[in-house]
Amino acid sequence: MKDIVIKKQRIKVEFYIFLACVVAMELLNVYAIVVEDGKWSELFMSLGYVCVAAAVVYVVLAVVRLVVGFVWHKIAAKGKKRE
Repeated sequence: MKDIVIKKQRIKVEFYIFLACVVAMELLNVYAIVVEDGKWSELFMSLGYVCVAAAVVYVVLAVVRLVVGFVWHKIAAKGKKRE
């Protein structure tokens, strides 16, 4: 059975993408607090929800990236057949 090797660079890229999702969800939380005149303590109290929402966004982005990559690969393969 072959081992699967994930390179350090790929792990860094995925970590930065997830970090961007967390930051985006936290900014969305700040926006909601400002608009709804909420308490700023909610910024830390809802950190669990922010992480769950970030994970959902990350999974959705991963699926979209997989589909786009698959389509891109098929288009590139079809282009090479014509040459």
